[in-house]
Amino acid sequence: VFGLTEECVDARLRDMVALIDAKYLSRSGETRAMDLARTLQFFAIDAISDMAFREPFGFLVADADVHGYIATTETMVPVFEWLGVLPWVNDFLTWSGIKALALPKPTDKTGMGFMLGLAKQTVARRFGDKRIEQNDMLGSFVKRGLDQRQCEIEAALQVIVGTDTTVTALRAVSLYVMTHPRVYATLVGYP
Repeated sequence: VFGLTEECVDARLRDMVALIDAKYLSRSGETRAMDLARTLQFFAIDAISDMAFREPFGFLVADADVHGYIATTETMVPVFEWLGVLPWVNDFLTWSGIKALALPKPTDKTGMGFMLGLAKQTVARRFGDKRIEQNDMLGSFVKRGLDQRQCEIEAALQVIVGTDTTVTALRAVSLYVMTHPRVYATLVGYP
């Protein structure tokens, strides 16, 4: 799986460089702005989904929030934070049935629910009649004896949690490198 990680990251870096070259590379007399934070988020989602399922979700190629996943995530994260901090709210929402109605579902056509559905479909193909085997994180879970439900949970967590932590780290490192000229100069090889 470790060689796979490098392969997936390299492939998604090539996608990101191709995107920047095609749409955002400033040329003589023309300046093109790019939201680096958003592009890094596209990179993180595609790299994590590639490592998890050998199927990047395609954010970099589309240069867009595919199926509204990011918009939904940005809306839902504060809700999850409140549910974590105030357990009684979580209990009330569960008891009243509101939580089941409001949370994303794998049958949703957009957003986090849609991505959960993609993960569930991918897992189902791995456990189906033809039992597809892949050299990826999901394949590693299957080889180690996780059942279909456990793999569905792990697959969803990889994308949701793995993407968030990865993009946070990438954004922080990028910010610190760009705002510290000595570090930047060292990285690009200036004396």
